[in-house]
Amino acid sequence: MKKLYTFLLALCLKLTVFAQLTSGDIAFLHANADAPKDFSWVALVNIAAGTEIFFTEDGWNGTAFYPAITEAHILWTSPIGGITAGTVVNIAETVTANTFTCSHGTAVLASTSTDTWDFSTAGDQILAYTGTVQNPTQFIAGITVDYNPSTYNTTTMWGSNGLSNITSSALPPGLTNGVNAIAVINANNGTELDNNRYNCFITSGTKSQLLAAINNYVNWEGDNNTTYTSCATSFTVIPDALPVTLAGFTGKIENEAVHLNWQTAQEMNSSRFEIEHSTNLVTWKQIGTLAAAGNSDILKDYFFVHQNPVRGNNYYRLQMTDLDGSRKQSTVVRIAAGTKNTIKVYPVPATSYLVLETDAFSQPLPYTITDWTGKVIKKDVLKKHREHIPVAEFSPGLYLIRLAGYEAAKFLKQ
Repeated sequence: MKKLYTFLLALCLKLTVFAQLTSGDIAFLHANADAPKDFSWVALVNIAAGTEIFFTEDGWNGTAFYPAITEAHILWTSPIGGITAGTVVNIAETVTANTFTCSHGTAVLASTSTDTWDFSTAGDQILAYTGTVQNPTQFIAGITVDYNPSTYNTTTMWGSNGLSNITSSALPPGLTNGVNAIAVINANNGTELDNNRYNCFITSGTKSQLLAAINNYVNWEGDNNTTYTSCATSFTVIPDALPVTLAGFTGKIENEAVHLNWQTAQEMNSSRFEIEHSTNLVTWKQIGTLAAAGNSDILKDYFFVHQNPVRGNNYYRLQMTDLDGSRKQSTVVRIAAGTKNTIKVYPVPATSYLVLETDAFSQPLPYTITDWTGKVIKKDVLKKHREHIPVAEFSPGLYLIRLAGYEAAKFLKQ
């Protein structure tokens, strides 16, 4: 039973980590419309074991997949041990329709569509996303080789919203052409070519440098007769120099408003913090801006109040911008408005241990246990959303446990 509990706990924690994949964490390297109809991409971050990414040739019409998920969707799962930043993954359809080989991890058909994977020679696209087939929550990369003059959007360089053509796609939310998506058609002067690949202009650099090179159409080549493989079997991803080192980012409900607080341990040439809000993890809106310290090597505190959160889940993140315009994104904090942030403690009464569990967890939080007179008995840090706390040496009686940002809870030690 203990082993099962540990496994389920680990699984829950793993799913929380997997949700952190974001736009630009991978980039497409090649796509062949001719047999073997394969494609490749490079991981620009370390990807944990069991992480799931979906790939589809379905077009996005601005609000949903068109036409109603009748194109194939592939589910890729990261292998045991995960993959490191710089790993190139190749996925190819075998001679058996809708079965796939994969250089790292596994790839299987995820949709119930009867249509086969068919990256079209008439122009097509591949979109990478997380979530589910019915509910994509985060688009992380995209490539299009389609060009239709009547629906071409000169701003996004993809198709326009409201498309009703399965081989065309609008640019999905969260993606920007030239940043974390690529419209290859520009490299071919408006000519649709069957097979296309990145030419390895650079294979070593920071994540932002590699994204800029790979998603620049001038660094792509194409051919109607020759199929390609990735130009490299691996890349070298150099860590970006961080303008800001976050020491913490938390939020809590006070007087029906969300109070956000973050601390920085170090700042180098930092310009500002942009506070963004979402209710679905897909559409984000900037709700405020705070000036950064610029340069600092001491702990700095920042506060922001969101006066009008929606009832239910509210998600917050920080866009940290350097003086040269480079940006980094924080982790996401979830705050449930209309209800109090609560903790659960059990079993009650407790004998040898107490389980402390939160209803939302984004980062380690300090907690304090006091007896009924207010004497501090224990101080520690909650490192995950559910932990066992030893209480065997506590004297019998009533205790109070307080976790930063949460309502206090009481428990009885027997």
